[in-house]
Amino acid sequence: LPPMSLLSMVRDVELILSGVKYKLRCTRNSRHSFSISLMDDNSSFVQTNVRVLSDGGYLIDIGGKSHVAYLTNKADAATGMRINIGGANIVFSPDYDPSSLRTDVAGKLVKKLVPDGAHVEKGEAYGEIEVMKMFMPLKVDEAGEVNWCVNEGAALAAGDLLANLELENPDNVAKVSVFEGDLQVDGWGVASTSNGGDLPHLQLRRAIDNLKGGMAGYVLDEEVLARSLD
Repeated sequence: LPPMSLLSMVRDVELILSGVKYKLRCTRNSRHSFSISLMDDNSSFVQTNVRVLSDGGYLIDIGGKSHVAYLTNKADAATGMRINIGGANIVFSPDYDPSSLRTDVAGKLVKKLVPDGAHVEKGEAYGEIEVMKMFMPLKVDEAGEVNWCVNEGAALAAGDLLANLELENPDNVAKVSVFEGDLQVDGWGVASTSNGGDLPHLQLRRAIDNLKGGMAGYVLDEEVLARSLD
């Protein structure tokens, strides 16, 4: 059976652009519609419709305007995500936080190479993980003191925190600021209240589509649900 995470209709996403980290929450409301809010504040959001194009791009309708976007590079540990919107390239920075020691792959922590509280130098191995019967060293990106969060033999999923690293020179690592406030995006904080205009058959069609979406497992706003039942 597939993991339950694949069925989740709410995903938290963190993007870093020009030294600012945006913590976003994406909620799927139907097959093609999503609402995007700040992770710590769901009171304001923007609604968007996304459709996949035949050439692999995405047609995005947001704030009454349409945009065509292409994913040109997926994010990984070394490089950030890159997208092209209307011919303009947008480059997001990778989330570099050497103070959090994590694993990029699922496996088992077989050995701690340094004790808790030990000092390690940049590039030094601090642990060993078993992945598909292969043993891989885990190395630090900066010098500092290792404080373990898991024990030997622990089963690990990709992204799990193994230890914290108290950096020897924290000033050498560029820090990003977390965005707060309202996003300057067309349609931000404006919920769609249209039920298809004044034509009764369009109102009925929209209400039925909303209810079918709710029964299919998509997330419905309380106001949308109440309006669909009226």
